[in-house]
Amino acid sequence: MIRELSGFDGVIAGTEEYTKIVLNELPQLKVISRLGVGLDNIDLETAKKLGITISKTKTTPAAAVVELSLNLMLDIARKITNHNNDVKNGVWNKQMGSLLQGKTLGIIGLGTIGKSLVKLVKGFNFRILAFDLFHDEKFAKEHKVNYCNIDTLLTQ
Repeated sequence: MIRELSGFDGVIAGTEEYTKIVLNELPQLKVISRLGVGLDNIDLETAKKLGITISKTKTTPAAAVVELSLNLMLDIARKITNHNNDVKNGVWNKQMGSLLQGKTLGIIGLGTIGKSLVKLVKGFNFRILAFDLFHDEKFAKEHKVNYCNIDTLLTQ
């Protein structure tokens, strides 16, 4: 990454890590604009010391990530990909899927994406568990989200 960014004044960052080591090796870098959600992949303290301006785009891929997550949940529950692959291979192997309705949904990270997922799946009547370092009690109460520790989330 240092080799690729050497000599550039600015970068549109994805999820790659902008560590202290990386930032110190990019003396010309003046601006990092984060495409997406969150800035946890950028050493903000080092960037500030080096005079690097940090910003993030107003648009995020949150909606796309949320829809893909729901799609994957449906795919797994209903075994859509398994059935599709079997039929393509000339195999008729009828397997029963399961309903998502009324199941427990665990969300790790109740930020922009997690909250959007909660709103999107309302009709599934999930019991929703969330693990996050920061609790938004107002949102949790309004959307019937139960915060818990990571072990509880993963086991339930």
